[in-house]
Amino acid sequence: MSFNVLNRRVHYWASFIISIPLLIMILTGVLLQVKKQWTWVQPPELRGTGTAPAIGLAEILTSVKQVPGMHVSSWDDVNRIDVRPDRGLAKVWLQNGYEVQVDLGTGAVLQTAYRRSDLIETIHDGSFFGGDWTKLGLFLPTGVTLLLLWLGGMWMWWVPYGAKRRIRRKRAKASQIRAAVLLALAATALACRPAPATDTPAPATPDSAVIVPLVGNWSVSTGGEGTVVTGDATQWDGQPRPDALSAGARLFGVTPPASFEANVTAPGAFPIAVDPSIGTFTGGTLSVDFKLVDGESDQIAGLAFDIRPTGEYLYVRYNTRDDNVALWRFAGGERARIADGTDHRRLPLDTWHSLTMTLDGTSLSATAAGDLRLRYTLDSPVDGRVGYWTKRDSITSFRNLRVQ
Repeated sequence: MSFNVLNRRVHYWASFIISIPLLIMILTGVLLQVKKQWTWVQPPELRGTGTAPAIGLAEILTSVKQVPGMHVSSWDDVNRIDVRPDRGLAKVWLQNGYEVQVDLGTGAVLQTAYRRSDLIETIHDGSFFGGDWTKLGLFLPTGVTLLLLWLGGMWMWWVPYGAKRRIRRKRAKASQIRAAVLLALAATALACRPAPATDTPAPATPDSAVIVPLVGNWSVSTGGEGTVVTGDATQWDGQPRPDALSAGARLFGVTPPASFEANVTAPGAFPIAVDPSIGTFTGGTLSVDFKLVDGESDQIAGLAFDIRPTGEYLYVRYNTRDDNVALWRFAGGERARIADGTDHRRLPLDTWHSLTMTLDGTSLSATAAGDLRLRYTLDSPVDGRVGYWTKRDSITSFRNLRVQ
């Protein structure tokens, strides 16, 4: 099991296990935060006369004994004393939970009120329930677990963020190199003044009979491995394709609606290319061979289906972060996870594997490499085109996309 999968499972179960003591810690912590502002929690501090004590402990006890209803007869009835010389005040905390504030200058009783902050503190650290047993055996592990969850959460945030930073630096460096090369070529051209070329071939474009790219950089090659379709994020600057709208019109036979353009040009759009040889897919079995080549944060391969004129679609994918098959939806310019397969296994790179999806009505099953499985029931039937999907930081090759 990969570290990222383990981290997510630890988050899931640890959050449930510590939910009750953590809720108590949060609620009591909020009360303690406002104890100076809420007199129900802690009585307000009054101000005595002077800034130096003029009476001693005996006089303080005598003053407290005289308070009606407190039933103070000796020091045994006193929990502790908080002396505040700067306010001319001594706060006497009694065993019965009350607080008596005594003027250090005159010995007069300034205020008597019930003090709840000490009780709330014992609930907050767990000692209220069973002393040190619950404090050290339950609430302390809850705090340590919360710290581990924070560290794990920061890790899950940093991995994709760090990967995006590396991609941006890599693309910026590549742009600088291209600019330097173009400058050097331009300078050479001006110096040498060569005759204009008349037989320069046009730039290579993907074979339109094999794929219709909507987002990202895609290429088609033929050779010993057959016809191979490759999505290469390292060759993509992250900008929308200028031919996306014409590609949508070709695929769906109508001018795409505004939602199509919004989806294929959204900042959260991922590389996707449609196979024009496969028409509308409503059910059956889709299968494709994929090879994970490279990737900044993980390596990933997806089989897209139910691709609509709105630019929305579903896809099943395998990746080396979770090591499983999962079902996702892309809509509104963002992707959302729908379901995860329970089987996990790390597939090797630069090796061909199979990804298969079978759809019977709304019942969906998917398999990667023969033993990584997923089952799910869709909310509604599908009715769209099919194609290839990959991530913004991955290089993935596909071949033999077929429907049965």
